Amino acid sequence: MFPRVTGAHTSREAEGQICVPEMNWALCILCVALVIAFKESARLAAAYGVAVSGNRPLRGLCASQLTLPLHRGAPETGQARSPRSAGRASFMWRKWLQAAFRDARRG
Repeated sequence: MFPRVTGAHTSREAEGQICVPEMNWALCILCVALVIAFKESARLAAAYGVAVSGNRPLRGLCASQLTLPLHRGAPETGQARSPRSAGRASFMWRKWLQAAFRDARRG
């Protein structure tokens, strides 16, 4: 589905950190295209604000779609949730909310 890309390790100590030069070039070209398309920094800033504002509800919607089935149990199996799985689901919700509020405070 995705073409092969080269991956260069950025550090001998940090395992799993790689640089993908093709992705860097694609991002560079897209950034230059955005700057040319918007023409003014005020318009680009407004578009960035809309994107950031839209990101929060979209991320919340995606997270709820992932976690609500865990919270409610598995309806497709017809089995009731065990108290243990209910505890795990509420723990996941708590962790997700803490991370979301931590991100919001950072800006």
